[in-house]
Amino acid sequence: MEELSKKEIKEIKKRISESFGIDFDVKPPLFLKEYNEELEIIFGKNAPVAIKHDENYAPTLNYLWSNKIRPTKGFVLVDKGAIKFIMNGADVMRPGILEISEGLGQGDMVIVLESVNKTPIAIGELLFPRDEILTMDKGKVIKNLHHLEDKIWKNKI
Repeated sequence: MEELSKKEIKEIKKRISESFGIDFDVKPPLFLKEYNEELEIIFGKNAPVAIKHDENYAPTLNYLWSNKIRPTKGFVLVDKGAIKFIMNGADVMRPGILEISEGLGQGDMVIVLESVNKTPIAIGELLFPRDEILTMDKGKVIKNLHHLEDKIWKNKI
């Protein structure tokens, strides 16, 4: 596990806050740990607070839930029929999407919200730009990187 510098923490806080319209307020020390081939996890006080995929960052569901935070941008709203599949690790399919934040491009990380209470259920990567997704009728459009009840959520990393 590698400790992040104050400069790195400042940059991560800024990028997550701007990408999701939230106040990502984490305090040092933070540590970076490789999770798998695709993801690295950023830990605060013994809990995962963010994930890194390629060069993109997103808060973990743990952080969002424990701080009762809802994003104002960088999110996708899914219907209730998609929830059980997403929470079992399935990627997000186009028919389950009700709304996508504006300005999102291919490769951007998004917070997947369920439509009833708008609570976060997953973090994913857009496989197509927003505008293209809106023209699609079917197919996989978001790669599920982290979801409720996964190893990150359970802090079993």
